[in-house]
Amino acid sequence: MQFGEELQSMVAIGAVTASSVRLWCRAVGTGPYRLIIEPVGSPPITVDIEIRDGSADHTGAWTYPDEFPGASRLAPTTAHELRIADHDGSVVGCGRFTTAPESANAPHAFTFAAMSCHQPFDNKGELSERSRSMLRVAHEAMTVRGAQFFLAMGDQVYSDAPPAHSLFDESYFQRVAPPGRASLLECTRGEIRALFQQRYRQFWAIPELQRLYAEFPSWPMLDDHEIVDNFGSLEEHALPPWDSVREGALDAFHDYQGSRVLAATPADRPRSFDHGFRWGTTAVYQIDNRSERRAYAEHTQVVTPAQLSTFSEFLRAHDDARLLIIMVPVPLVFVPSRLANLAGALTHHEGIERWSHERCRPDRDRIFRLLVEHARAHPAQKLLLLSGDIHAGTAFQIKWTEGLVFHQLTASALTNKESFVTTFLTELAPRTVSSLSCGDLEAEVSLVAAADGAPAQNPFGRLNLGFVHVDDDGHRTRVQLELVSASDDERPIPVTAYLSPWLTVS
Repeated sequence: MQFGEELQSMVAIGAVTASSVRLWCRAVGTGPYRLIIEPVGSPPITVDIEIRDGSADHTGAWTYPDEFPGASRLAPTTAHELRIADHDGSVVGCGRFTTAPESANAPHAFTFAAMSCHQPFDNKGELSERSRSMLRVAHEAMTVRGAQFFLAMGDQVYSDAPPAHSLFDESYFQRVAPPGRASLLECTRGEIRALFQQRYRQFWAIPELQRLYAEFPSWPMLDDHEIVDNFGSLEEHALPPWDSVREGALDAFHDYQGSRVLAATPADRPRSFDHGFRWGTTAVYQIDNRSERRAYAEHTQVVTPAQLSTFSEFLRAHDDARLLIIMVPVPLVFVPSRLANLAGALTHHEGIERWSHERCRPDRDRIFRLLVEHARAHPAQKLLLLSGDIHAGTAFQIKWTEGLVFHQLTASALTNKESFVTTFLTELAPRTVSSLSCGDLEAEVSLVAAADGAPAQNPFGRLNLGFVHVDDDGHRTRVQLELVSASDDERPIPVTAYLSPWLTVS
């Protein structure tokens, strides 16, 4: 398979609750379709749906039963099969999902997955067999572990890779450019939306990836490559020529990803895609660290006060949750400030992306202060940070001087295989951080040792996805963190690269 082959039809499971499901579909054309949902052991449910907006690239999303007057609610913790078909019976796509538990009857234990960075093509545009195998391994690992859902933590398409097929490569752009446009920066918002929609069709044409989205509920969040590498960290990105790039790329993100969670039309697409949800006694919140990122002369705005206010409201609304999961695509902990500042000064590139860089630290510190204040007020609530972005899997402990302990799991990359040198550096960088300072808040930072006798590759620089295993008996909440990769066999199978001990509230 080569870069350029395009997705035709696809079904994806978005947000699920104890009584509803949000479904997404990409079809070949507009028109009426039929949605059939079959709860296990119950008669099928059939409703009519329609894809109307051609500018959305023949995509649509619907919440059942909310958008269908008179439709019955779904039952909690119930397995469902579904299919979308033309009225003549031709199947557009199939999927499956299990509804969430009610908080009062949440299971004792469950597992979910976390993944980021899907770029499966080599520099020549050939689909990497190792990357394709990793997608098969991911499905098998999620099935065997009984994963209830997964978080897609950013970079699910790349506008700027592989290099010879980048929208910012002059020769490639001329092959796909709208008439009269010499570069992406000359395009209108609508033209950019269409070009980025094509990236989704190219990156998601892989059957193994489509199967993941069709058979597990997912909550997506964007990161830089859904726009361009390090987007928002360069001052030029805040200038008018980039406005259309930002807005068109975010329109396409909403068409293919955001609409699976946020029931907004393209006309009222949100400025940022922050969102949260509940899974039994676990509350999950995903922070958008990209849409509102702006670099100015003295500082970088990573998130806005409005975003932090909404986040704070979520924390207050879910103060009864036993486990609090906070996902930020770029890891809050990765390298010490001195190295981030040095890298930024030498290259004006990678270092300025890091939360520990002096330009980003004020917003990082606001998030940590908010989390510490919340943890002080709710000491029985376990808090876990998740992230992607860095092309290495890591598990950190963050121990504040007052005794509060957070943990952070980073899972990256799913299919974006790096060079030996890059892998070495991404595994080395997390080993250099040992402390964290947010003004008067101080923390010791350390890599989490593996469980006794368990695989201990932390950090881990090969292709991977993460798992969070949750156990809550009503008296004690604990989590176990796992990184899974593919074996080197001719037919790769899932292998655990790292497994933490069970981590409890301190």
